[in-house]
Amino acid sequence: MAIRSIYQGENVLEPSGAKKLMQHMSQQFRRAENATAESLSARETEVLHWWLAEGKSNRCIAAVLFVCEATVKYHVHAILKKLEAGNRTEAVFIYRSAGHYRSQNRSSVPPKR
Repeated sequence: MAIRSIYQGENVLEPSGAKKLMQHMSQQFRRAENATAESLSARETEVLHWWLAEGKSNRCIAAVLFVCEATVKYHVHAILKKLEAGNRTEAVFIYRSAGHYRSQNRSSVPPKR
């Protein structure tokens, strides 16, 4: 059965693999529910929303915010810890899943501080 499905271009997932996948996704959604805007400081929210979600480097973020790169690293570390994310991509996924992120058009700029 699986061989025919694969031959026809379908995906096949063993029950144990499906269970692990569902556990992982449910864990991600629980994190997203806990990722409230209130859990992040205003600066952390700015860094995550405007810069990490756009894939900017620490150096680029530091230049735009007029802070040193170490300060940006501190903010990124705090974001990852508060959202229980393993990396930037996961943090953005959790933040977006919680409904906090709205994509911006290219003419948008971050709010004035």
